[in-house]
Amino acid sequence: MRGALSRRTAALVLLLALVVLTGIGVLIYAHRKVPAVPGRPTTAGAVFSQDLLATTLPNSTASVPVLRLPPLAMLAGDAQYLVAQLGGRSNIVRTPMMGTRIICLGKGGGGGSVWTVQNHLGQAYGVNIERLRWLWRAPNSTSYTCTMYGVATTVVQPDVARLDIDQRTTILTATPVARSSAQWFMSSDSCVGAVPDPGVPECAVARHSSTVLQHTVDTGGATSASVLTDVQLSREYGSYPGGTSTVDVTAQATVLGTDGQPCAPTRSTTARLVITNDLHHLKANVTVTGVPVNQTASCGRSLSVSAVVNHVSGNPVTIEGPSYSNAMVMFNR
Repeated sequence: MRGALSRRTAALVLLLALVVLTGIGVLIYAHRKVPAVPGRPTTAGAVFSQDLLATTLPNSTASVPVLRLPPLAMLAGDAQYLVAQLGGRSNIVRTPMMGTRIICLGKGGGGGSVWTVQNHLGQAYGVNIERLRWLWRAPNSTSYTCTMYGVATTVVQPDVARLDIDQRTTILTATPVARSSAQWFMSSDSCVGAVPDPGVPECAVARHSSTVLQHTVDTGGATSASVLTDVQLSREYGSYPGGTSTVDVTAQATVLGTDGQPCAPTRSTTARLVITNDLHHLKANVTVTGVPVNQTASCGRSLSVSAVVNHVSGNPVTIEGPSYSNAMVMFNR
């Protein structure tokens, strides 16, 4: 989905013709057990919806409205932390690719989130779930309508394939957060793998580790921070050397001193993701909570954040950048 739905339009037409919720952790491969719906937000001003606008996503590259929040009255610069979770069942033996994103619109404009995508494992695997976390900052003072969209697409049994939305595990939430909260994105793709894949430019050189989403943020007058890194991953095809791909994704946050150097131990969270050929795409939602900042006058005025992807085994894994991966810092005072 580069541009509209992103990169490798060929692989994405295969891929596509193929984040309270604060601190929601990693979505890993074992989707066979249906997870409970995330706790509905209790923060003042938080809202949620499970009132489905559609019950089925047909085999198509067109996005379908799935859930819509009540209007959010916001001043210019206000921030909302939105989480979209899509649960669905496939009616065919494997796939379709399921994708979700959020769009918020109001008088004078709006904006849209990155995408989260993964392949449904198939009819026998029941409800599969994917999650998207996004920070929406109002460009103008007005009310915004935020809608969660879904898409399902496959080349397997295309005439009959569909994704039936599971209402119990499908939810859209919005929680007001500090205006000082920050979000950023990747500017390009990366790759990790022990064996080069000449057919994929970013995987043409073997690379054990890749650090992405690096950014330094001003902590203002905050006392602590929550760091969220959401990294979209895709297992590449072929035999390089083949087999299920396993990677470790680490979100890390380092407090910096006034000299720009680390002044406290790095805080981190690591999640292991296993990506099969059938699953193919998977997003790592990794969170580090309770990072102390501004503990002294000279330590903690800024925070360095990054995500590190380490290859463990199997085929190369592309780290999907533009339109897919994002990171956030939310501050507590």
